[in-house]
Amino acid sequence: MKKLLGILLPLFFATTLAAQAPHIQSNQYWPTAGSGLTLNLSPGYANCAGTVATYAGGTLTMTASTTNYIYLNTASSCIPAAKTTAFTAADIPLATVVAGGSAITGITDVRTPNQWPAPATVNGISCAPAGSCTVADATKLPVTGGTMTGSIGFSGTGTASTTLANLGGLPLSGGTLSGALNGTSASFSGNQTSPGFYLQSGAAGPHTQIFDDFYNLLAVGNTGPIGSASGNSTSTYVPYEDANHPGNILLTSGTGGSGTGEFALYSGSSGSQQIIQLNGTLDWTWETAVYVPVLPGTTAGSYQAGAVHLQNVNPWTTGAGFYLSRANGVANDWYCQYGTTYTNSSTLAVASTWTRLTMKNDGTTAHWYINGTEVCGTGTTIASLPSTTQYAGAWAVTALSGTSVTMAVDYLLFQCDTVR
Repeated sequence: MKKLLGILLPLFFATTLAAQAPHIQSNQYWPTAGSGLTLNLSPGYANCAGTVATYAGGTLTMTASTTNYIYLNTASSCIPAAKTTAFTAADIPLATVVAGGSAITGITDVRTPNQWPAPATVNGISCAPAGSCTVADATKLPVTGGTMTGSIGFSGTGTASTTLANLGGLPLSGGTLSGALNGTSASFSGNQTSPGFYLQSGAAGPHTQIFDDFYNLLAVGNTGPIGSASGNSTSTYVPYEDANHPGNILLTSGTGGSGTGEFALYSGSSGSQQIIQLNGTLDWTWETAVYVPVLPGTTAGSYQAGAVHLQNVNPWTTGAGFYLSRANGVANDWYCQYGTTYTNSSTLAVASTWTRLTMKNDGTTAHWYINGTEVCGTGTTIASLPSTTQYAGAWAVTALSGTSVTMAVDYLLFQCDTVR
């Protein structure tokens, strides 16, 4: 009998302890009451999102006359902390402590062995322990000097492991964004940045392309007066040059009086250069840069840049482009113009500064941009544009008084799809 008990008793205690093991609390982070509102915590260590956090033991001061929640703060290297609000999914709970006015009145131990915190959400970024993250609001994700890897999807699931609800709010400063950018479409709101040019050789596809930086007047094949101009001219001009504008021409209205000026057309004699139909469904992109030394509100004048069918008039009514004039409702604002429609861009011209002017027909809508930002709304239907063929590049200055006005032109960029 004694021999049998010697065999069975060890098995009984081993089985009983094994059954109880998941419920036995470790002595790590053991909460005990100290003097007054002081809570004692024994030493411990925890798995903090894959990193072992070590705690040498210490004390926390409880808030009087309320319930305190004691936890490991996963947002701060799992340092023990106390708060008076309930635990969250990101917390590793240790205890709830009821405090009276001057002393601890009760402690409930809520430690759980081998606990790993649930996925945490901080500033709209939810990350599971394995390291994959979902960004609910990318404006709250400044990546400085770091590396973001993986796939980013605009919409749908695809192979995306990270979803950016607000891609425009993702500043990457000194960091690296690698991986695939998935998604076949994206929706944007507000004004957009003007398009870039994608130059191709003739063998690459059916494109008409022009780029000219005006180092001389060879490309400006047709110039002449507007009205009965006197002293008007188009000439190569260098005082407004800088590193980014190395060649330009100067249009001068002369002193012939109100309504007189100077126009310049790109390339050649009448007819051969009329290669663009503004209201066609074939895409085209047009751009130039101009420099107005004195705004029209100070020296009465009109300035135009764009594509036009009849060039030696002010204002143009047979093309599309940009119009800056003393005669505008807001004298020093740039206006978007097509036919006889003039729309205030609400963009104030800046004297003695190069201004980038861009137009784009995407096959459905025509858009206007100033210095890369879309103006005059979100565009107009191409059916509203003039139907006549146009000179691909035209500029004009017109005096609205007896004082001469001038405008410098830096370059012309033009690209149009064609059918051959």
